[in-house]
Amino acid sequence: MDSDKLSDVLITPELVHSKLSKLKMNKSPGIDFVGSRMLIELSSVISNFVADLFIKSLNTGDVPQD
Repeated sequence: MDSDKLSDVLITPELVHSKLSKLKMNKSPGIDFVGSRMLIELSSVISNFVADLFIKSLNTGDVPQD
């Protein structure tokens, strides 16, 4: 990474989809009870929203409570 700022990181829906698709199915769900299987199966549907959420969070420095 050439920049020191996280807001300069390029996050695309394609990148999010790729990362979600590579999750391991046998991992336990997190504190939100969302399992990796659900994320993998919905990756093409949620990748745009997740990318936008990360971009907005990095640009503003805010992290959503939910």
